[in-house]
Amino acid sequence: MFRVLIVLAVFSLSGCGGGSSSSSESPTTEITNSGSTIIDGTWQADCLVAGSRLKDIRWNFNDGEFSRTTESLIGGCGSDITSTTTSNGTYILGSEVTMSSGVIANKLDLTYQNEDNTQSTILDVAYINNDEIYFGIENEDDSCEGEHYEEERTEMIIENNLIIGTETITRCYARPVSVNFDLPYVQL
Repeated sequence: MFRVLIVLAVFSLSGCGGGSSSSSESPTTEITNSGSTIIDGTWQADCLVAGSRLKDIRWNFNDGEFSRTTESLIGGCGSDITSTTTSNGTYILGSEVTMSSGVIANKLDLTYQNEDNTQSTILDVAYINNDEIYFGIENEDDSCEGEHYEEERTEMIIENNLIIGTETITRCYARPVSVNFDLPYVQL
């Protein structure tokens, strides 16, 4: 039996381990690493394979607020849109951090406003090179200690190529230590 992770994330803010994703830094919209520009603007990745669907994902950052719009596509790239979902919240672009590759990115805290009027903060990084922005690769943290956040995810339980059930699990994540250079978002 193996489990397939569905990237259906219901975010819940961490309460374990003494870490917290809150920050006393004042919001800023300027990234200071070399080869970068400000984060404010619209950034889009087209025709991504996410789950079993093709999607266009668009981020809009503006003066401490963000929206993330995901458009599911029917058929191939550039085809009709079957559904659109949008998430909104606030962001804080923080200090520089050196990634495992040596690239210098900036801490990025994304606080989502959930449908139940709660908030959850995701710890990420942002690296801008010319007209492309890159975010971090998830960094699962089994210890749930230090600065981290928690997410509830639904996993499918598959046996003999059949889905026999699902299970909701909670996982802890620390801020990414690597930038996902395989997924550029181009500035529009």
